[in-house]
Amino acid sequence: MSLEPSDFDIQAALLRQRDAPEELLIYFATKMLAVLPTLTTVEHSGFLGRGSARKVTIALANSRYILELRHGNLSGQRAKIVRGVEIAHEDLPVPVWVAQLTEELRREATQNDTVAQALRHLIFD
Repeated sequence: MSLEPSDFDIQAALLRQRDAPEELLIYFATKMLAVLPTLTTVEHSGFLGRGSARKVTIALANSRYILELRHGNLSGQRAKIVRGVEIAHEDLPVPVWVAQLTEELRREATQNDTVAQALRHLIFD
């Protein structure tokens, strides 16, 4: 049994992003908080952060992945982390961001049972 999302699942999510980026961000934030709550941070817009999700950060061992709503569009970033310090970051198109996050989660799952179990829940629930 594969832990990888199908191409169909990824493409469906990306198509939704084009027409409803805020909806995709909320969906992604909800899923990641449910399966990786200790690695996921969600920032909200509005007064005292009570508005809708505007930014999701997934902090992995050597990277930080950020998906953010900017001017009505989704923007992806990946930061390289060494000993807790960000040494570089890059803007990524959302499809590339998704692919790189997925690949890094797969690598982490081979070394971390919590991440492996979270991936199962993310893909099969």
